[in-house]
Amino acid sequence: MHVYRDGKLIVKWDVENQKPMKGAVTSRILALISELEAEGLL
Repeated sequence: MHVYRDGKLIVKWDVENQKPMKGAVTSRILALISELEAEGLL
């Protein structure tokens, strides 16, 4: 999964291994990813 802000890549997230592949993950991004997983969207 790729996370962008204003067209700029913030983090490339490895969904299977639950870790960033590129970029930096913030606590806000982690919370959003957790929410998406809980809703079954990831």
